[in-house]
Amino acid sequence: MLKTPADPVDVGLLSAQGSRFTCHYPVAGLTRFAAGLASDEGQVEARFGFHEVQEFPALEGVVATQVQVICQRCLEAFALPLEAELNLADRKSTRLNS
Repeated sequence: MLKTPADPVDVGLLSAQGSRFTCHYPVAGLTRFAAGLASDEGQVEARFGFHEVQEFPALEGVVATQVQVICQRCLEAFALPLEAELNLADRKSTRLNS
């Protein structure tokens, strides 16, 4: 669904529909993130689920990858798994059912 991480989405509509999707982004395409790595190989997987929390649009998800970094002790590259959970609710927007 999203071609780049910066693509806009209608969170209210996706939340009302209860949408869920998974996106894959190449690490090499995330230039600021890849700049600190030993290699820009691999991909980032982002899983998103939209729903309502007390009638407000909300997003939950997980972003995960495994990257190559340099050990600061032995100066050898090693694989580092990374995972971050996302939980966001937009309480500033208008209610979905108003």
